[in-house]
Amino acid sequence: MKHKRILAALCIGTVAMAGIAVGAASQSETSVTNNISTSIVNIDLETYTQEDDAVIPVDEDSGPLMLMPGMKISHIPRITNKAIDCYIRASVDITSKYEVERPITEEDISGFSEDWVQRGEYYYYTNVFRSNQSTDLFDTITVPAEWDTKYDKDGEVADHYTMNDWDITVKIDAIQSENFNPD
Repeated sequence: MKHKRILAALCIGTVAMAGIAVGAASQSETSVTNNISTSIVNIDLETYTQEDDAVIPVDEDSGPLMLMPGMKISHIPRITNKAIDCYIRASVDITSKYEVERPITEEDISGFSEDWVQRGEYYYYTNVFRSNQSTDLFDTITVPAEWDTKYDKDGEVADHYTMNDWDITVKIDAIQSENFNPD
């Protein structure tokens, strides 16, 4: 009988120890909430023009400009970095409403700073584009001098030289500078 009591005490002790171990193990767990956020690349593109000594935003509602052959137009695409440091590149696409002998091309665009370099169809900004920094892509477009009034075979003014419409589309791409090595 004495052996049964000792055996019962050992069983009760083993169960108690197992309960204590389970209780201790469940209390050693801790829950932590981690808030992780990613960085944001956010750039802005606006168009400005130089008037006298001031650079002002282009008023899109003012209607078309009256241009003359050989005229230089102040046209400043300005890129602003509103988030983290990044690298940027730009492409310029020129479309004309009418077919002309000498269309406006990228050769008619000037005023690129030395911070921009052209490689293929893109212009690359050669430095890290810092947060809250702004840079101008170019500043001038020249209307081809060949756009002087042309006449057809009947001596009439050829409208597509005097009434030409064209669009310049600038697209900007950006990628965060951290963990990126440009070539």
